[in-house]
Amino acid sequence: MFSKRGWSSFLILIPLIYVFVSSLYPATDFDLGWHLKYGEYFFNNGVILRENVFSSALPQYKWVNISWGIDLVEYLIFSRFGFIGLSLLAASAITLAILLVIRTSHAGLWELLILLPFFVWVNKSLFQTSFRGHVLSTLYFSLLLYILNLFSSNPRLALYILPALFVVWANTNGSFILGLLLTGIWLGSSFFTKATHRRYLASGLLLAILFTPIHPFGLGIFKESLRHAHNSDLAKIAEWSSPLVNRNGSGPIAWQIALYLACLALIITRRHTFQLQIFILSLTLSVLSWAAMRYITPLTIISFPLLVYLLKSIRPPSHMLVSVLLVSIFTLLILMRIIQFSQQNNFYSMNWNLYCSVYNSCSPAGAEFIIAHSLNKPDLLTAYEFGGWLIWNYPQIKPYIDGRMHIWSQNDFSPFAYYYSVSESGEQDINDSQFNTVFISKDTHLYFELERRSKTGSWKKIFEDATTAIFVRKFVSHY
Repeated sequence: MFSKRGWSSFLILIPLIYVFVSSLYPATDFDLGWHLKYGEYFFNNGVILRENVFSSALPQYKWVNISWGIDLVEYLIFSRFGFIGLSLLAASAITLAILLVIRTSHAGLWELLILLPFFVWVNKSLFQTSFRGHVLSTLYFSLLLYILNLFSSNPRLALYILPALFVVWANTNGSFILGLLLTGIWLGSSFFTKATHRRYLASGLLLAILFTPIHPFGLGIFKESLRHAHNSDLAKIAEWSSPLVNRNGSGPIAWQIALYLACLALIITRRHTFQLQIFILSLTLSVLSWAAMRYITPLTIISFPLLVYLLKSIRPPSHMLVSVLLVSIFTLLILMRIIQFSQQNNFYSMNWNLYCSVYNSCSPAGAEFIIAHSLNKPDLLTAYEFGGWLIWNYPQIKPYIDGRMHIWSQNDFSPFAYYYSVSESGEQDINDSQFNTVFISKDTHLYFELERRSKTGSWKKIFEDATTAIFVRKFVSHY
């Protein structure tokens, strides 16, 4: 028979299965196509592509591709297992991240019963695009938290693992710079505790900083990460916008306020020894998350032990009742998710046509129309979200811009800022641009503006389907 502890360990498998099935979604990331193309280029040529050869804006621009490693992973998985392979990889990474924070925080069944549905709810937007760099960074933040805690019990082992983590992290995702910052904050805050492992932690951080530039782009990754962090144009992308202006931002704001009020209450009552280092890391990420929604996922990871700590201050029901509730609730949630799968065949039959028609509003018919009518010229403007899809599926068409380019600039010219001013804000008049053909989705400001102008004579609509349209200037049109 299982002991009480052994039974609890066995029951933890059920909520982990829930996390796994809850994070299974078709791979729909806007950037998927260009990641695949970069991976394909590496395996075909044996070198990393460093110049921009895929888009018409800033041709031959030299780009510090920090996340070059993820391009290889995505290409290898996709070329062998297709869309479903990327979905399974994403779900596995997220589940492993949760397992690590469970181990780090010593969460029991009572805490998991409350926190895992909360985690899934808060991070649903992360799950819905499936595998991407943000998913990997979630796993890395979990590993970082695990290693930082390991310094208190096995500092020598942690000393060796920490630099290795940052070498891998820096070669696959730009959030490594935030990881280094959090490690430094953890070290600094240790001086306010009774920690005895500072020498090992300081050495580990120093080695991590020294080893991180083991990267094809060397020290350039630090400059590129800092450029990314300080680029104001990022706020125009949903995940980099503030929850204060995002329609989905009220939930994250509410639970953060509740978390820190609860912490304050425990500090005042002094009922427990307070977890100062976790609190400081959590507060740091909370400040960042109020500036950009992107930081909410690492905030939930880093705050997980703090949430467990708070829940442990509440007397749970009996162990038997908690076990019954956990099995019942998570089994029900798993069954509900399985029923969703059975009703939606998109997960099992996912392909590029569904990628466009269901998720991303792109149009294979529109792309083929452009090729058939020789409109794939430098004066073609394409939607930002079409970029990766076109790069992979229609290499004959060079998109004007794609997801690599939100911080690219040359001689004070930013293609992304210019694109946004033309297509979204309307600050720039399309008639004053170099574009004579526009391939755009129908939910943009530019579509409605060109629709209006097509009725007044300056532009003509030559293609339209359910999600996209193609317009040409009348003075260059033979239609």
